[in-house]
Amino acid sequence: MEIILLGIYSNSRCRKMTKYYAPKLPTKYWVNSLQYLCENCKKIFEIDIPKGDDIVKFENQDLSQMRWLPVYGDNGYISLFKKFYPSYKGEMYPKIVNEFITKLNNHIEKVYATDYYQISYDKHECIYCKSRRIKILKENVLENPNLDWMKLDFELMQK
Repeated sequence: MEIILLGIYSNSRCRKMTKYYAPKLPTKYWVNSLQYLCENCKKIFEIDIPKGDDIVKFENQDLSQMRWLPVYGDNGYISLFKKFYPSYKGEMYPKIVNEFITKLNNHIEKVYATDYYQISYDKHECIYCKSRRIKILKENVLENPNLDWMKLDFELMQK
């Protein structure tokens, strides 16, 4: 398993140094970069969404921070799920996924301590006025773009 150190941070509440690492990245992944025009407010905006099932996009509550996580491989989404639920054999229903995301949030690097990341379900609506009257102006498929990958604490990765 290849581990890349991304930073060492101090958590002042527990006086513990936490090391954060990136999960092993897939060799190939794609992102759809979509440019929209809102027909209601006339603003143009862009949204990046995963193309295929190799990566998952996460966002914080106010949508100011996006993080990505591989689905497969060492410390990818499925591997992490199995670390938290080693004997779980069923389907990933919303209730168990929400529990998993809550647990995962305790083991990831955050810009702000209050950040809570959840899976992004990029709604097809204007990010400014929430109108659903939007039109795609441009679509680009990006191969292996630079993304802000979710950073996981070292202890979790070693389980």
